[in-house]
Amino acid sequence: MRPVIVVPLPGELSVGVALDIRARLGNPDAVVLGYSNGVPEHIQNPPVEYDAGGYEVDGAHCFYGQPSRLSPDCGPILIGAATSAVEALAD
Repeated sequence: MRPVIVVPLPGELSVGVALDIRARLGNPDAVVLGYSNGVPEHIQNPPVEYDAGGYEVDGAHCFYGQPSRLSPDCGPILIGAATSAVEALAD
């Protein structure tokens, strides 16, 4: 039986972010939660989601009070940090 892994993250996450974290952890049952500790805005997983554009990438920042959209690096940085934190806690 695998341990229950809960990964709370800020922002409104795309499904690609959650799937990438699960894949990197090797646990498809990991629970990835958005809206934890604030919501800076939508967080996408490039290249596919970010490059597709649309409301989440190109316009949502206005509703979150941000001056511009997030950098395409934000999703991968968040994914890497979350994965590293879970792995550090598991040791």
